[in-house]
Amino acid sequence: MQENLILRAKIKPNSKEFRIDMEKGIIYCKSPPVNNKANLEIIKELKTITKREVKIISGLNSKNKRILINNLTIDDFKRVIK
Repeated sequence: MQENLILRAKIKPNSKEFRIDMEKGIIYCKSPPVNNKANLEIIKELKTITKREVKIISGLNSKNKRILINNLTIDDFKRVIK
């Protein structure tokens, strides 16, 4: 049975690089939070890293987001982001 992962993360836009801090629950992205640019970067980068479908399910206009990643467990996610 495939699991779907829902990440709860705080977004820090305008960062030097895209990275994920699992301990703090923070996703750092380079794009500004203007015209959906940060959201699009988050989706693109997570799709590239996980090779799965990614969708922001809440927080489109907020720094606090819930992000759905299809067919991925938390253990698999931790493995691919290292």
